[in-house]
Amino acid sequence: MSLTELRNKILDDDEFVLSEIARIRYLYKLKKEIRYALTRTEPVDTESVAEHVYGMHVIANYFLSLEDIEGVWDALKIFKLITWHDMDEIETGDTVSHHKTEAHLREAREALPKVLGNLPAHIREEVTALMDDYEAKRSVEARFVKAIDKAEPLFEIWDDQYKEVFIQNHNTLKNHWDTKRAYIEAFPYIMRFVEVATDRLAARGFFVSEDDTKS
Repeated sequence: MSLTELRNKILDDDEFVLSEIARIRYLYKLKKEIRYALTRTEPVDTESVAEHVYGMHVIANYFLSLEDIEGVWDALKIFKLITWHDMDEIETGDTVSHHKTEAHLREAREALPKVLGNLPAHIREEVTALMDDYEAKRSVEARFVKAIDKAEPLFEIWDDQYKEVFIQNHNTLKNHWDTKRAYIEAFPYIMRFVEVATDRLAARGFFVSEDDTKS
């Protein structure tokens, strides 16, 4: 299948999109392979920030040639941005997007210089420039990575075990789209996957109603 045929198939066929999600999720099995003959014991699936980064690398590989029609984006920069984009969370930890407040954002900004200061000296300048671009979203590569960051969780949370996590975190369709749409709408193939995945998750009862968030 050519890239043109693939693009058309994605835009026209919901079931094809779902089948592509299944193929990508096959690669996600690597997230669950625990090293050193150990196992995880949590009653629900968990994911580290580093595992999220791995997932972003996978789906960036999938979407890059679809979105970069002219083939002019800097792929190496994209994968470096993915590697470093969440490093402030070494100090702050992860917070669910729709729970983030201005205080969380301020904490992340204040943590970044500390993290950068702890990097090996010979990579510090490059990573600082990458993070500056990512936070400002100046380049198309940074905007693409931000879109990938917003789309990736939909590939991770596909299993029903995550339904309880969605409910605990009071995920509604409104806050789902409020935290994603502005970043992904410029990328039609990412947007298409997010739309199809969201519709399927909604049909499976993953989202709570607005009234439930007030109770």
